[in-house]
Amino acid sequence: MLLGEWWGLGGEANEAPYIGLVEIGVVILTLGLGGYMLGKRTSLVPIQYRRYLLPAHEWSMLLGTVLTVPHFLAVEEWEGLGLAVGVLLAVEVVSGVYGRHLHRHVIRLGRGDESPSIFGAVIETSNETLFSRWRWIHRSLTVVTAIVLVAHIVTAIGD
Repeated sequence: MLLGEWWGLGGEANEAPYIGLVEIGVVILTLGLGGYMLGKRTSLVPIQYRRYLLPAHEWSMLLGTVLTVPHFLAVEEWEGLGLAVGVLLAVEVVSGVYGRHLHRHVIRLGRGDESPSIFGAVIETSNETLFSRWRWIHRSLTVVTAIVLVAHIVTAIGD
């Protein structure tokens, strides 16, 4: 258990199942998200390596989420912030997979390899518009998930 030993915090976190895996998972999630954001928005990552940012982000998010699953499944009472974090992480993963699929369609459409999607044709919107809307929703969901996760951690170690 890293939190209790490093910072002298106690609470129910000492008794939580698989807390070590969860801590490693949260660190991987944080590094994967932070690295992706910094790499995309700053010049820290050279241009020739930026194409690796998205796959690294995807794999770190999947790995971090998978490491939290045993903790989520082992908890006897699914309620409160812990349940919210589990559900939000699951929705985030599904959203990311959908976004990756949608991004591929946007790239193919830009190359002329593909026609607009049926969904886009029905509601008269382009794949680019759908991708832009998905990105806003995905980013907003990420912020909400991060806030709920921090609240869950603070309440778990503060009791």
